[in-house]
Amino acid sequence: MILLAATDSQGDRTLQTLVMTGVSSTTTVPNVVGQSQASAATTLGSAGLAVGTVTQVINPAPVDQVLAQAPSAGETILSGEAVALSVSAGPAPTVVPNVVGEFLTLANTQLTNLGFTVAVTPQFSSTVPVNVVMAQAPVAGTVVAPIPANPVALTVSAGPPLAGTVAQIVVEPGPTSRLVGESQQYRATAIFTDNTSADVTLSSIWSSTLGAVASVNATGNALALANGATTLQATLGAMSGQTTLNVVTRSAGDGVPPAAIITAPAAGSTITAPVTVTGTATDANFLRYETVALAGDPVCTILAEGMRRSRMARWATSIRLRCSTTCTRSV
Repeated sequence: MILLAATDSQGDRTLQTLVMTGVSSTTTVPNVVGQSQASAATTLGSAGLAVGTVTQVINPAPVDQVLAQAPSAGETILSGEAVALSVSAGPAPTVVPNVVGEFLTLANTQLTNLGFTVAVTPQFSSTVPVNVVMAQAPVAGTVVAPIPANPVALTVSAGPPLAGTVAQIVVEPGPTSRLVGESQQYRATAIFTDNTSADVTLSSIWSSTLGAVASVNATGNALALANGATTLQATLGAMSGQTTLNVVTRSAGDGVPPAAIITAPAAGSTITAPVTVTGTATDANFLRYETVALAGDPVCTILAEGMRRSRMARWATSIRLRCSTTCTRSV
């Protein structure tokens, strides 16, 4: 209630009473989880709400991404009230491992498993084998947060400078298939006019004709993004080589693994010379087959690969022995 008093020069006074009744407005709390803190503030403001206490939380989510809110989305509260936010401060600082002397593939796997992004700079070297890490920054033992703003820069050997005339660029593997979300490492090889060759994976410029289907980075690593087919190309000077990557969407509801059978050589047989391995692979949603061998370390070397043409694939791969004397095939 408001009381208004009016007085004139004669001393007469009149009172006027004004009664005001307040009406509270309400609003529904919007969902801001997953938004950046700035976007969340805009969303809340549009709903007539304010940002309350903001708590920073160590989390693998991108820095400034909203992880939680209170009150929760969908609740009805008075307009003008504040919504508290929990926001990612990024992942915890991590010790950078030593990857100097490792092959790029292994170094990249080790670093990305820790959450680091990797930036590669190739450098010709006549003493360090191709694809071996020559230097890194930050150096091993440095503690940094593994976020995109803190990449680990690797200087990797591109092998000795090219001395011959390049006649052809060969990109391997050949045409293959990958599921959406899978990656594939490619290799570019320069064939010289004297029939010698050199690995030019890091010296080449890589591209994808359909970047929405699959992307490829400067090291020849492709990432399958969407259903379709794209041509991947490695270019070195005026020469280039291509291959095709088919990307397939994962089949939902198929929990039955493929059936793969080696038909020759027979189980238990002893092999003392180069041999052709044959077999079949069957599945209702057959995608591809790969013939692999362990090359003395946990990484499998792909010897051959084929793509789906029907529900069954028959394959044959010629291999040379990797054992020193004899090899015995087991089931």
